[in-house]
Amino acid sequence: MIRLVGGRWRTRRPTWECAFVWIGILGLFLALLGGCGGEGGKSPSATSPPNSEARDAFEQGKKLINSDKPGAIAAFTRAIQAAPQYQQIYVWRGVAYQELGQREKALADFTKAIDLDPTDNYALEQRAKLYRLMGDSTKAQADEDRAAQLREKNRSQIRKNIEDAKKRKKRP
Repeated sequence: MIRLVGGRWRTRRPTWECAFVWIGILGLFLALLGGCGGEGGKSPSATSPPNSEARDAFEQGKKLINSDKPGAIAAFTRAIQAAPQYQQIYVWRGVAYQELGQREKALADFTKAIDLDPTDNYALEQRAKLYRLMGDSTKAQADEDRAAQLREKNRSQIRKNIEDAKKRKKRP
């Protein structure tokens, strides 16, 4: 590490403690940033389907979503049957339905995803987009406002965590 000391630049070798603190800060930042529409910050059980049948079907659906949307929907449906409480499957299937123009089915999936995880800004944003396309600007605006509040809350939490880590670093 290079520091300005007495008007001159001095090289100081970083300590292991310093390295671990910065790695921890970076890990916290990335975990919380993932919470802004992603899966970061959630418990391990929330980030992967609970059983192998659901995981296999979910992964198959993710692989097919760009090339075979009906096939992806079928795979996501199998995953939902195996793990109905896994929120991300509904989000992915909702995206596939949305891209096929099946708005009502997409809306139902995004709504279910939001019911399972009310803090998922991505699902809220996608549902708001659908509401706008369907001409319901009041519901769209409500979802957009809620998603914006969640994003700001996530940013505030990231800032707080960074400040806390800095304070811990300064302690002897």
